[in-house]
Amino acid sequence: MFNDLRYGMRVLAKNLGFTLVAVLTLALGIGVNTAIFSTVNGVLLRPFPFREPDRLVAIWCTEFSRGVSQMGCSDPDLQEIARTNHSFESLAGYYWQDVNLTDRQPEQVEGVYVSPGLFRLLGVNAALGRTFSEDERVFGKHRVAVLSHKVWERRFGGRKNVLGETFHLNSELYTIVGVMPSDFEFPNDNAQLWMPISFAPNDPMGTRDNHFISVLARLKPGVNITQARSDVQAITHELEKQFNENAGVGADASDYLTSVVGDVRLPLLIMLGAVAVVVLIACVNVANLLLSKALGRQRELSVRAALGASRGRLVRQLLSESLVLSAMGAGLGLIIGG
Repeated sequence: MFNDLRYGMRVLAKNLGFTLVAVLTLALGIGVNTAIFSTVNGVLLRPFPFREPDRLVAIWCTEFSRGVSQMGCSDPDLQEIARTNHSFESLAGYYWQDVNLTDRQPEQVEGVYVSPGLFRLLGVNAALGRTFSEDERVFGKHRVAVLSHKVWERRFGGRKNVLGETFHLNSELYTIVGVMPSDFEFPNDNAQLWMPISFAPNDPMGTRDNHFISVLARLKPGVNITQARSDVQAITHELEKQFNENAGVGADASDYLTSVVGDVRLPLLIMLGAVAVVVLIACVNVANLLLSKALGRQRELSVRAALGASRGRLVRQLLSESLVLSAMGAGLGLIIGG
């Protein structure tokens, strides 16, 4: 086999024009397919790295009177849904905010403020230290932070004695209580650190008029998304009756994957089918090139057969040449796709 591969490489080297066209044809087909499939795999096929992701539900508020079909929820509404629902075993909120780290080298990073129970809802534990306790939602006890693995390594040198250290976040002193695993990404890979959601008693951000908190919940066993949707809609309907600020504000829910993917599922699947056709066309074109080349090698193959080469031996030689060609095309295609 080694001799066949070596001979195949010599044959391809003597026909550089043919080799370059065939390799580039394969590389373009494989490269495009790799790029699209990587996207589809990350978005649609690969399960979320959380406990029982099929039970995760996204909840959002609505205000159809203003033409708003999807928006965040207010903190009081979040608390009320968490307290009175019958569909979820746990519920948590989160929202983004750029924060400034001013110790050592000043840096602005993307922080995520979360309900203390979010990590338990996801079924993810800290790699070092702990996540948040429920009492750290109380204003005054909220100045604690959990670091992403990237920030821990970049700003704190990956030291295991980092727990209990303090650092300045938006000019306030926060204490490090934990470090998340290197593969933890929530809501996505831009998150650098997490802090508890907590509002001062007179902070307008904590009122019913401010709808900016994304809500994630975990269904109870045996409860489906339709029941959960009806449940949150009934709760917000009652809140409309109780509070003037909630007039016209409703709620809806969907499974978490649907909320993340949104309207891109069908276009991604169509693109995946299209690039599969592209790869097929590339293979057919290369097969035609190899067939044309084989017609010009009839004399060579006849001589080899006359010298005693069996049909299997000739087929093995041709397959070896195709293997070299395929390997070159796949290698270049992976580079293009990356």
